[in-house]
Amino acid sequence: MAKILIDTNEIKFDLSSSPCRADVERTFHSMMIELCKKGWHPAAVAMALADMAEDFIMDLAEEPSHKISFESQAPTKGTRLH
Repeated sequence: MAKILIDTNEIKFDLSSSPCRADVERTFHSMMIELCKKGWHPAAVAMALADMAEDFIMDLAEEPSHKISFESQAPTKGTRLH
């Protein structure tokens, strides 16, 4: 199982960082294209991403000075195009 650790003490959060947003946006569009090719509805992808982002933000708020672990997880059910 893949595991990634990010030490939040070493990350500088600049919410106005346009280079960061540009990188995230490019990655999001690539991800959206690939998932739509697999049959996922764009709204389902966007909602899943928003839900995951909210969980991540809550984790940061609860443990701002600890390491955050990312582990591979089995996919959950979602909405596919018919």
